[in-house]
Order: sequence, then structure tokens, then C-alpha cells
Amino acid sequence: MNDSNAMGQYREKIGYPIAFIECCKLLPIIVRHIQHTECVRTSARVASIEESDDYVTVTTIDGLSLTADIVVGADGVRSTVRIQIDSNLPEALTADDLLPAPQSMACQRPPKASPRNLGQNVPFSQVPRYTEAEAEALCQSVAYIQVTPKLKFGGIYKNRVVAVKTGVEEGVAKGWHTDRAIIVGDAACKALSAGGQGASQVIELCAVFVNSFMKARKACYPGEKLSSEPVKSILVSYA
Repeated sequence: MNDSNAMGQYREKIGYPIAFIECCKLLPIIVRHIQHTECVRTSARVASIEESDDYVTVTTIDGLSLTADIVVGADGVRSTVRIQIDSNLPEALTADDLLPAPQSMACQRPPKASPRNLGQNVPFSQVPRYTEAEAEALCQSVAYIQVTPKLKFGGIYKNRVVAVKTGVEEGVAKGWHTDRAIIVGDAACKALSAGGQGASQVIELCAVFVNSFMKARKACYPGEKLSSEPVKSILVSYA
């Protein structure tokens, strides 16, 4: 793996470089770029989603009811929006359709990772909780790996701030949309988790959706609202 120069080609191939950053440091950056923070509600977990021909209504656990044209679920692997979409699939889901957790990973802060495949698909509800001792054993087992000509993984681990071992999901959801709802990011597909590409995937998926949506909007007259059929077409083309 240390002979690969794939990460060095990211800027040339996809337009931006790779960067490792902790979630707690990324969130303030995102918040600073939100133009209307008054529209953001935190700790408002979704209780239900109801669709009609012309709109969708989302109700939160604290009783708030919101009506919109489309619901976009960027709510992770335990996606409430995906559950809504799954309930509308023509065929019931099987165990093979669920997002399993086939890997466990020891993660460093600052972010580094040492993936270890479990060798089998395990439903996320059955993934064990790993102890500090198990994380230590895994990292020590790969301490000899040469990361750079002068640095082994053991040297990185020795200077860690904290290390954990956790199950990481991989898979692709069977359904990505209904007539009024879609999912993006980890809610839709959890792939390349060992490389930490979840954020890249959600950026790309959102770009695909927004490009299709804006193309349809530009075809409308000023002030005209998208009707049901164009909305359905956008969601189908996205998925």
C-alpha cells in the first residue's frame, strides 16, 4: 500500500486534494459558511415522513411539522429517510440488502487507520464493542509496517492522542428514492470506508442531484413551481 501514489493524484483527477480532519473540527467550518443559520434545527430527530402527490411532511420527535417539496436524507448509515424509502420498495428487503459491517478498524487521532477485514458480513446490530486492549493488540500487530522510508506504523501509534477499534459498515442501499425523498452519502452507500472517503461520496452525490435539480428549475418560467412529474424525473435520474 505504501508503494501506491493514488492519493497524490486526487487533485489532478477529481479537482481537490485529500485531507484528514476530525468531525469536531470540520463542523465549525461548515457552520461558518451557512448563510441562514436560523433555518438549522439541532437535536430535532425525525419521527415520521409522510408523502403526498404534491409535497412531503416531516414530523420531529418534539412535535415540529415541516412541509417541503423534497426531503434529502444525509442522515448516515442509520438513516430514517432510508427506512421511509425501504418501506415503499416493491419487494421486501432481505438480509443481503442491509448495510453490513464487514470490517473493523483501529483509528488514530490525528486520523490514521489500520483496516482489518473480519472475513464475513455481520449485521451492524451484532458488531461487537471492542476494548482498549483489542485496539492495542491490533495496532501492535501492524507496528512493523513501513509507512515511509524512515517511519513505521509503530512510530505513529506511539505518538497517538487516542486510538479506538470499531466496526465500519460497507454496502449500497437497494433503494435511493421515492417520489418525494432521496438519500445521499452514507445513507445511500457506504463504500471505501477504510480510505475515509465518506465525505467525498456525499459531495459527489449532492453535486449530481443539485445539477439535475437546477437544470429542471432553469427550464421553468420565473416563479413557476416544479410539478410532480419533473420532481419524480429528477429523483429517478439521480438514483
